[in-house]
Amino acid sequence: MPSAKAPVPRFSTMRDIFDALCRPGASPCINLAAGMVELPPPAKLTELASELFLKQRVAELSSIENPHMYRSRLGDAVFAEAVQLLQERLYTKATYSLDKILVTNGVSGAVSSTLAMIAGRPRGQRPLRCGLFVPFYTYHQEAIKTMLPVDTEIVYMPLHDDMSFDFEALEREAPGLDFVAFSNPGNPSCHALTEQEVREFERIAAANPSMIVFSDEIYADIMYDGKFHTFGPSSPSNILVARGFSKILSVGSWRLAYVLGQPAILREVATAHDRIFVGANITQMAVGLYIRDHFDEFLEHIRTFNVTLCDNADLIIGAFEEHLGWTAIPGQGSMYRLIRHDRATDDEAFDLLVEKCAIAVVPGSLLAPPPGNKVAGNESTILVGICDMRAAQISSNADVRHPQPLLGVSP
Repeated sequence: MPSAKAPVPRFSTMRDIFDALCRPGASPCINLAAGMVELPPPAKLTELASELFLKQRVAELSSIENPHMYRSRLGDAVFAEAVQLLQERLYTKATYSLDKILVTNGVSGAVSSTLAMIAGRPRGQRPLRCGLFVPFYTYHQEAIKTMLPVDTEIVYMPLHDDMSFDFEALEREAPGLDFVAFSNPGNPSCHALTEQEVREFERIAAANPSMIVFSDEIYADIMYDGKFHTFGPSSPSNILVARGFSKILSVGSWRLAYVLGQPAILREVATAHDRIFVGANITQMAVGLYIRDHFDEFLEHIRTFNVTLCDNADLIIGAFEEHLGWTAIPGQGSMYRLIRHDRATDDEAFDLLVEKCAIAVVPGSLLAPPPGNKVAGNESTILVGICDMRAAQISSNADVRHPQPLLGVSP
């Protein structure tokens, strides 16, 4: 954990850092510890949302008499049609039938519902086993610990130095796993699946039908370099893909996402999701209308969003390189970058940035198993989020805590 000098108390997830920075009395600090989108949502999207609520257009689009009450747990038709359009024109160039689409309360809702489904399946006295690749997204680990029994074992598997997947490790562990989760593109690895890696996951999933393979693709639309590859409608029935709109549409509080999979398993996930969330949000209708009726505008929004984030990444990474000599690990996508530092520990690097630069990041040790695990984390790394306002603050030296350039400390 970071030292007592840092303004952030004990934490175990990236969200904990964010919450600590927002607490009353906390010192002003630029928060690069979470990929909080600071760009506004598309104007047309917010206009549609306003119309839906203020002009009661929802009633025209719903078979439910009172559209502001509970939604269908499978999702509204206009949203499902938009999801179909996304798959056909953007992600897989394939057609998804409506029974292969499930609306959820964010991708986190999809993760927790899938885990609740697994917890409810008969297994006798056998403890559950879940796999994570290191470095991992902290929420995946916390969701496993929260949703599954206390005797659940988390099996940590390595990524290669270039952040690609170690399929030999997965193949060794897969026969005993109930669930394996990863992000595509990766948070925190920033690695996007290659076409060959998609095929490898499909091959191992097909050989281990009792293992749920969960691909968290909240960053599917955020790519720095290369082409996005993903699973399709004919992938094995134990593969689930979740995507959402919190990042790309800047609507994190709307809690809206969807899961793609085979009908039988989606019915199980839907039952678990309904027990936790009682259906999905009405916001699905605004997003559905925006994508269905303004698809080209959505594509242009994705393009400009990515241009902005790439420019921001250049600003932030350039500042770390110029003032500290710390360099970024290459990546293909997501709203983060892993940076290698030269301090003795990740916590020391964290403290340096908080105390001297008023910048909070994620220490790499937070993204790795507890000490002593056979799979080590990526030593000497920090994770930084890239966003419009923060990049501007860093590049213009706007922090009020000290008059020096934000990253103006000696290596």
